[in-house]
Amino acid sequence: MLSAGIGAQRWAIPYGTTWCGPGNISRASNVAEGYFKKIDRCCMIHDHCNDTIASLSMKYSYFNFRPWTISDCECDEEFRLCLQNSYTPEQKISKMMATRIGELFFNNLNNVCFRPQYNKVCASWNDAHDCTSYKMKTYIKIYDLALYE
Repeated sequence: MLSAGIGAQRWAIPYGTTWCGPGNISRASNVAEGYFKKIDRCCMIHDHCNDTIASLSMKYSYFNFRPWTISDCECDEEFRLCLQNSYTPEQKISKMMATRIGELFFNNLNNVCFRPQYNKVCASWNDAHDCTSYKMKTYIKIYDLALYE
């Protein structure tokens, strides 16, 4: 999410949604209140992704230099599928809105996602420099997001 004041948030969040864009303008932390409820719900679920790296912060020995949060690839793929299933063929305006949001997030921001990886590393050594115990270390691999179509 981009850090922005409430005025900037209202400007940057697409009309008919309360969760799509930097932050949210919803009155509740678990309710999609926008006119495009199904699309808004997709954005809300994505905003609640369990594994993220906030803008300008470090996690898993990776520094996220982007001005927005990056997410576990599973969350981004769920977001893509949710947007693609948020309208019926007859709902032309909903399709247009979902496509606009999907293209912005997946195509225009040059966004990435990550997948946690695990390595067994030595936690302690003896005097002969032999490893005496191991621990698991989490790191991530960064992936470019596939284009939204």
